[in-house]
Amino acid sequence: MQTAAPSGRIVVKLSPASGLVMDSAGLVARPGTKAGTVEKVGIVEGLVDSLVPGARLEKRIPSAPVLGQNKYQRSTLPDLALYAHFEAGSKSRPDLIKIASRLNSHPQIELAFLEPVAVPAALGFDAFTEEWSAPQSEKNSPAPPSADFQYMQGYLQDAPLGVGALSMADIAGQRG
Repeated sequence: MQTAAPSGRIVVKLSPASGLVMDSAGLVARPGTKAGTVEKVGIVEGLVDSLVPGARLEKRIPSAPVLGQNKYQRSTLPDLALYAHFEAGSKSRPDLIKIASRLNSHPQIELAFLEPVAVPAALGFDAFTEEWSAPQSEKNSPAPPSADFQYMQGYLQDAPLGVGALSMADIAGQRG
């Protein structure tokens, strides 16, 4: 599903079969892949540049390690070095969807989607439907009642059985 409120950034997941990964320098061939993978780098970079002139794929998760071909095949964890993103600028949502569709149809790319605008949940904005719900005000609505479970929380007792929270409760500002 493409968001109704795109940030202008497109997220790309490279196909694991492509032999391409993102490292700190940008798009590269995975160490230990077949000859000919280096040419795919230029093809994918050319596609991105043709869709958004001047755009360049950047590593989505900077700390993701680039594993060699043999290590990747044995790993059960997701390969985060397959993820990239690029700025598509201030294009309209239909234009961004066309760009993502073109990327999705490329054999070296497994997935491309529009990054939604980040909005704190407390504001009540849904980036996929672009609808606002009224945020609840703490002043106008009382806190919902909750049961007292202190009798089950042995760690509230003084040391050596707990952290001493109950003996500190009478001091102003020491509620947790």
